[in-house]
Amino acid sequence: MTDHDLVVAPPAPAPPGTPVVIYACLPPDSGRWLESPVDTGRVLESVRRYVHEREWLAIREFVDRARSNGVPAWERPELRQALAAVEAGGVCGIVTPTLSMLAAGAEETAVLARWQHGAGGQSFISAPQCMAVLRPHQRTVPAQLAVVGEVRAWVAECLRPLTPSDAVRDDALLCVDELIANAIVHAVPAAASPVGAKLTVTVHATQARVCIAVDDPAPDLLLPDPAAAGPDGALNEHGRGLGLIAALSERWGYERRAGEKRVWCTFALGAYGEAA
Repeated sequence: MTDHDLVVAPPAPAPPGTPVVIYACLPPDSGRWLESPVDTGRVLESVRRYVHEREWLAIREFVDRARSNGVPAWERPELRQALAAVEAGGVCGIVTPTLSMLAAGAEETAVLARWQHGAGGQSFISAPQCMAVLRPHQRTVPAQLAVVGEVRAWVAECLRPLTPSDAVRDDALLCVDELIANAIVHAVPAAASPVGAKLTVTVHATQARVCIAVDDPAPDLLLPDPAAAGPDGALNEHGRGLGLIAALSERWGYERRAGEKRVWCTFALGAYGEAA
């Protein structure tokens, strides 16, 4: 965790009675918001229900009447009061309908993250939308080359709400192809029980990056340095292998787990909710 990463969920499960404030930025005319009709009462009620379901304690509500993509966050008086309530102590988090109401772009997200860590790093931001999007997604598939396209489409759908740039999305999907193909071609034959083998694909995002991992059934099959994979190397079958993953991703690596091996790679994201 760096001072550029927002804490968008409690660092540990927040117990009943956790004090929070509710913040929303709604259009002044309650007319159209993001080109869709908005029901102000329903928006706030959904957040109240979200807080109630977790048995948190809403201390106060702050509502700015402005368009979140038109008025800079730090110029909104109610947001400043919500942040001040956290700074004063006695409040552990801010709950908002969507993160974009607090930070509409990468610059505001970075400023908000610095404020959060400057406030002691113990406060959190929570939103129904954020929690759904950032929850890890996992899928288990047969270890067969026929599933590569299916997994690619599923990962693309997982990435869509995160609004990555086109370049990041394309790089991530290409790496998914390589992870799956290499697991099937190299790891599965080395498994203790290759017949009927399965692969588990995980997509896990934070505010700063997304990690894509593939678990295969061959924990003892060590991976070579991607830079050592030449044009005739085994890693180049069904794509350019781990060398391509190393070139396209922010970081990559692998780890042994109980009865399996996980190969993963990460990609940097812009601010969640920022228009692609």
